[in-house]
Amino acid sequence: MSDFIVYPAIDLREGKVVRLLQGKGEQQTVYGHNPKLTAVEWIEQGAEWKEHWAFTKPEKRKIPQILNPGWKANNEIDLFVQHQLEQKSFEPSPEADKERLLRRVSLDLTGLPPTIDELDSFLKDESPDAYEKVVDGLLRTDANAERLALDWMDLSRYADSHGKHADGYRMMWPWRDWVIDAFRQNMPYDQFVTWQLAGDLLPDAIQEQKLATAFNRNHPITSEGGAIDEENRLNYVWDRAETVSTAFMGLTVACARCHDHKFDPISQKEYFQMTAFFNNIKEIGVSGNDMNAGPMLPLADNKTKQSLKVLKTSIQEKEEELLLTKKELHDLDAYIKKLPDNFHEKGLIPQFVE
Repeated sequence: MSDFIVYPAIDLREGKVVRLLQGKGEQQTVYGHNPKLTAVEWIEQGAEWKEHWAFTKPEKRKIPQILNPGWKANNEIDLFVQHQLEQKSFEPSPEADKERLLRRVSLDLTGLPPTIDELDSFLKDESPDAYEKVVDGLLRTDANAERLALDWMDLSRYADSHGKHADGYRMMWPWRDWVIDAFRQNMPYDQFVTWQLAGDLLPDAIQEQKLATAFNRNHPITSEGGAIDEENRLNYVWDRAETVSTAFMGLTVACARCHDHKFDPISQKEYFQMTAFFNNIKEIGVSGNDMNAGPMLPLADNKTKQSLKVLKTSIQEKEEELLLTKKELHDLDAYIKKLPDNFHEKGLIPQFVE
């Protein structure tokens, strides 16, 4: 697109490009831009072409300068907001009272309104860092971790049912709890991604790392009678690849399943090269109504984990007792060398002849 420039005609509605677009009997939208922006409106605004955001390298924005000394700015974010307000000829809203402020931050961080006790405590706290203490407290709550995990649940197509046909029950809540715990611990993003994509392939993978890969098994599963097993199994493979592309790459590679992508640089060959990564497990395409479809991971509660840890330690101790020390091995080697090597000549071993 960089080799072509659309120059708006003096009378834009008489321009050739506009007439061609309108000749199709429908308004053409501009890919990669505001979906409500038609091609004609795009040309009227200067026809500036932008690359797909997924291929644009993030750049750190320069912090705007203080434009109005009368506007209170607590941090750099306020400066960015005020810069936009200035451009739109708006002014900041008055500072909210403590009741509204607590309600807003509670709903934002936990999805829940504050309790009466929390409200009373905040109103009584006259210290300059009262708000910061409230925020820190909310960030430590389970509700905050659950609120943060909510969007990831949607992106990961999480459900406790199969999603097709009879929509039978499946037990996926252990993975959901792992995600919530990851947010609660503020797990680094690279680790969060690695565990979910390939936690089972890490050296000496622990139970939590294997559990994280259930991200790849959240897809709908059918139990419909007459369904073709291999057809549905491949649908699961494609679902995994397309979910990864959406969640981690910001792309919709699904178009390339049937043909080279019309807009993005993704060929049909590359699509199936990507799906190959998710086509290496033994699974069936049609399962029962109410059951988890294999492969499955046996999970142990904390009490059972402790018992297994004790057993593992005991086994290691017994194995170490059975191992020969260097001295014992040396003594055994010396003893073997002292044994006679002419058993047959001395008649020590009977000879049997057929």
